[in-house]
Amino acid sequence: IAAVVNSASGARDIVGGSWVSIYGRNLSATTREWTEDDFNYDWQPTQLDGVNVAINSTKAVVAFVSPTQLNVLAPGDLPAGPVDLTVQSSLGWQKATVNVKAYAPGLFTLPVPPGIYLTALHADWSYVARPGQLPPNTAARPAQPGETIIFYGTGFGQTDPQISIYHRFSGSVPLPGSVPVRVQIGSAQARVTYAGLVGNGLYQLNVVVPDLPDGDQEVIVSMGAEASPRERYIPVKR
Repeated sequence: IAAVVNSASGARDIVGGSWVSIYGRNLSATTREWTEDDFNYDWQPTQLDGVNVAINSTKAVVAFVSPTQLNVLAPGDLPAGPVDLTVQSSLGWQKATVNVKAYAPGLFTLPVPPGIYLTALHADWSYVARPGQLPPNTAARPAQPGETIIFYGTGFGQTDPQISIYHRFSGSVPLPGSVPVRVQIGSAQARVTYAGLVGNGLYQLNVVVPDLPDGDQEVIVSMGAEASPRERYIPVKR
C-alpha cells in the first residue's frame, strides 16, 4: 500500500460513507470493476476476486480491483482520527494507517489531460468543457454566468438519515445545513441550490455560476475549515 486517498480530490484524508482509492502494488491478482453479478439483490459486494478491505475492522464495499489500485466505499461509522486499513487478497495482506475526518470535500475531474478540469454538467446534461477538450461526439460547452451547473464529488459527510453503504442507493438525500457547503468560483461566492447524496458515496452540488469574465475559473468547495484542493477549474464564457 503506497497511498490511501479521497477518490475525487486525491487528498489523504478519507471520510466515512465516501469513495476511497488505494494505490500500491500486488493489491490484486486480477483487474476488473464490479458487475451486476457481484450484487446480491441490493447488497453491494464487500469482496471482488478474493480482495477484501477493512477500515477500522469494518468491511468496505469493493467496486474495483487491480494490481495497482483499489476503489472502495468506506464504512459510514468511522471515528475521526487515525484508523487501520487492511487489504487482504490471494497475494497476502497488508495494513496501513489512514486519517478519517467528518468531511473532506472533493470534486471529480474530467478523465482527460491535464486532469485539472472538473466534471460538471449543464441542465441539459451536456458537459461543461472548452471546445475540443472532449471527443467530437460529446456535447460540451463552457459555463455561462447565471446558469445552474451540476458538480459531483465525494467526502461531504453523513446525511440525515444516514444511508447504508451496503445497500444500493438511488435517490436524493440533502446534506444537513449544520455545516453549509460553500462554493467559490473564481473571485466570487456561488449560490448552492442543492447539496446532497444521489448515490452510494456520490454527492451532487447544484451551483449558480456567478457573474465572471471569460476564461478558466478556479473552483473551491469548503465545509467548515475543510476545503477541496486548489487549481481545479471550469471554463466560463459569457
